[in-house]
Amino acid sequence: MGIFDFNKNKDSNAKKPAGEAKETPKPAEKETEPVADVKAPAAEVKPAVEAKTPLNTAPAAVAKPEAPKIEEKKPAMSCVYGPIGSWRFGRSLGIDMLCTEERTCNFDCVYCRFPRPGKVQTERKEFVSVSKLFDDINAVKGISADWVVFAGMGEPTLASNLGEAITLVKSVLGLPVAVMTNGSFIKHKEVRKALSLADMVVLKLDAFDDKSLNAINRPSGVFSLGKMMQQWQLFRLEYKGKLSISMMLNDLNKGEIGDLQYKARLIIPDQIQLSTPLHCEAMKPLSKADFEKCKQWFWNFKEVISVFDAKVPAVEPLNAADTEKRHPTAKKEEEKVSKT
Repeated sequence: MGIFDFNKNKDSNAKKPAGEAKETPKPAEKETEPVADVKAPAAEVKPAVEAKTPLNTAPAAVAKPEAPKIEEKKPAMSCVYGPIGSWRFGRSLGIDMLCTEERTCNFDCVYCRFPRPGKVQTERKEFVSVSKLFDDINAVKGISADWVVFAGMGEPTLASNLGEAITLVKSVLGLPVAVMTNGSFIKHKEVRKALSLADMVVLKLDAFDDKSLNAINRPSGVFSLGKMMQQWQLFRLEYKGKLSISMMLNDLNKGEIGDLQYKARLIIPDQIQLSTPLHCEAMKPLSKADFEKCKQWFWNFKEVISVFDAKVPAVEPLNAADTEKRHPTAKKEEEKVSKT
């Protein structure tokens, strides 16, 4: 803001020096008030004036923000699948305590029927609640089956609530229960305790040494076949049910079949289950002639069943899609067996 100049307001009646001619007095001029020394303000830039909507006109519609899209959740898979026609168990009802979207296991067996890569899981945890299992098995209560088999999307002993699940299934369905396992978690006392509740436990034995274990079963981490089998022997001493050993005979182990049957004998199994990868593209099955030669090594075991000898019942599953997800290529396998 400018500053007023107060020095311009002097006495206008001051006398002139003597001797000077008198001048005709002029009419007194009005005093001009001091003007502030203010600089002219810069021209203001007025904002553009928005056109006003006439009062009798409805305001323009304001676009509402789109509601966020909510993806529909897929219905949770049932823990129960099948029944399927099984050469091992006859009419078999499956229980999956993993219910994962992909194979979940600590092994990556060459002959695995599930698509790769799958999920590597080495820690036990709860995947499915027992309350969900209760709802799912009640939905199939009264179904006709010979066995209830814990298998599913991977290694069943990864489920930390396996023991509770076995107890519940037996109490609700009143059917014998089997668990198929690679046996790698039997070193844990809680796993042995859970498996002891089953009527049958099926241990996988395809390897005759550590090298063949890594070539055929391809475990995650470092495994010693000898140490693992020591834990199996401990379980055998504790277990009162039926213990079976399952072998997948192939080109990688057929040459050491004598060593393989010797290791099986150390476990003192009640049953031997012999198979060959009929369902696998990555590993060729043995010819029936080679398979029979291998089978002869087990002549003096208590009970021996094989994929070529056992009858497979014709069964329609309750949910074909859920069953195929947990037991892919099952139909293809059954067709191959029926043709031999």
